[in-house]
Amino acid sequence: MKKNISNTEKYVRYIVGIFIVAGIFLTKDELVKNGCLILGCYVILSAFMGWCLVYSFLGISTVPSARKKRFY
Repeated sequence: MKKNISNTEKYVRYIVGIFIVAGIFLTKDELVKNGCLILGCYVILSAFMGWCLVYSFLGISTVPSARKKRFY
């Protein structure tokens, strides 16, 4: 798998994922708790791996491309 998430986005995903998982404690509805757990874990795992399934399907990459060397 080719990485398609930049380092900055990884940090943002970690933080957002933690807040989503913390949403488990804010509700009494089991469906919402399970949704928060699944979505939060997906966001944290995608940040950890540096690869996002949704980005892959859409052809999006936030990784800066390597500088191209010019041959003069």
